[in-house]
Amino acid sequence: MIRDPRDVAISAAHYFRLTRWPSVAAVFCPTLRRLYRSVTAKIAPAPIGYRVARMVDAVLYGSNHVHHWMRVPWKAHYEPFVAGKRFWIRYEDLLAEPERQCARILSYLECDRSRSEIRDVVENQSFGRRRDAAMRIGDSRRIKHMRDGTSGQWRRHLTSEQLGLFRDERADDLQDFGYPL
Repeated sequence: MIRDPRDVAISAAHYFRLTRWPSVAAVFCPTLRRLYRSVTAKIAPAPIGYRVARMVDAVLYGSNHVHHWMRVPWKAHYEPFVAGKRFWIRYEDLLAEPERQCARILSYLECDRSRSEIRDVVENQSFGRRRDAAMRIGDSRRIKHMRDGTSGQWRRHLTSEQLGLFRDERADDLQDFGYPL
């Protein structure tokens, strides 16, 4: 699964606990670091603009200060799969055409399913259904994780300077995957 890196930055800015003082957090052991982040997130939360800026840098260049998942840039995550000619799918296509893309996945896996079976699975696993189920059982962690479920948020949230960084650093990659500049 590949996702537009600009949307990855927006999504991750809402997901990861980012503090305004990462150098202070770095002096603590991992357990105290988590506690520090949790406490500072509640008493002095970093503004969303700051979090987005940190995530843009992490997505483009990698950052150990955000999370171990973000220690390498976005490109390093997808390159081995593309170079290895492995099956991949765009998150945005799955949102736009879930039944068609599910059929594509099943075909690759050589699994035969009817259109009605695919349609039922898509309906039962939709973002809205999954979020409603989490709300019914009061799963606050899952609810927070399932914040929006859309694509194209970068158009509303990134500054022209941040968009310029993506164009300068990842224009070829964005175009190769069919993402607009």
